[in-house]
Amino acid sequence: YFSGLLAMKNEGDDRFRMTLLSETGFKLFDMEIQGGTAKLSNVFPELDRPSVIKTFEEDFALMVLSGMIGRDCRLFSFRSSLDNLFVCRSENKDTGVLVNTEKGLIKKMWMSEKMGHPYFEINYGYGENGLTPDFITIVHSNVRLRIELAILEKK
Repeated sequence: YFSGLLAMKNEGDDRFRMTLLSETGFKLFDMEIQGGTAKLSNVFPELDRPSVIKTFEEDFALMVLSGMIGRDCRLFSFRSSLDNLFVCRSENKDTGVLVNTEKGLIKKMWMSEKMGHPYFEINYGYGENGLTPDFITIVHSNVRLRIELAILEKK
């Protein structure tokens, strides 16, 4: 368990920069994401392991939907819900995005090797009238990892 601050900046053209700082002020890593590809740099030595780096790169690239533009996706709608499900295939993985059509907000997304076998999921929690989520939770089913992000916005 650790906590800290993830600073994110959208630099346009599907390009994002992120820095994760621990609650004591140590920089844990810098990350640049463009076109669905993430690259970590300045990684804290305790986190500098290939599996940890791969996990962070995949999670945060998907969280900002980088690399989703121009992908071949199938649309599914539901009779009893205002949600639409988009399923996009890439390499050997499926990415699912659940969107509330009434508000146009992403509610949940996940990536798996086969549908029905979750690899990891990202859940978005919105306040009463907000367009920006109040929190984002990333949950892995194959390892014991849960990342909870609370949103702080510059007003």
